[in-house]
Amino acid sequence: MLTISIRYFIGYVALSSLVLISGCVQPDQSYEAVEIDFLNVRTLEEGDWIEIDGIRFNHVKAFEEVNEQLLTLPASRITKGAEARNTDFTEPFPSLNIGYLLTSYLHNINKKEHLKVEHDHTYTILNPDLVYAVGKLQFMRSDSSKVQIKTSPDYPVQIRAIQL
Repeated sequence: MLTISIRYFIGYVALSSLVLISGCVQPDQSYEAVEIDFLNVRTLEEGDWIEIDGIRFNHVKAFEEVNEQLLTLPASRITKGAEARNTDFTEPFPSLNIGYLLTSYLHNINKKEHLKVEHDHTYTILNPDLVYAVGKLQFMRSDSSKVQIKTSPDYPVQIRAIQL
């Protein structure tokens, strides 16, 4: 009788662990055309990331670390000045500017000589005025193949498919 109870307990623990682990991993999402909505996002932290077709864009806290060659994006709250890097004093960073910066990275990836990134595709930015006005980046691959997007767990930005 005790052996059966132990088997059930081990099975329960294994099943619970599997559910817990699968909830922590973001699934790979595929889109023909996609919208990434940065408007009113106030909880992007240093260490959060978004990966588009295998190219990872990391969020950083120090504004001085935002660097196109390193593909970094600001967090929702940033520090300015090297001396402030290790302090708790932060300033809000406008979320729509994060969308604009990601748009500029995707645009510059299209120019092979400008941004050195291993890739085999280019992007078409759809409705560029939308990113300037409200921080919603809409894009697709120029060859119409699907865009693959992954994110860090609990990435607070809305990502959704859009109709062409």
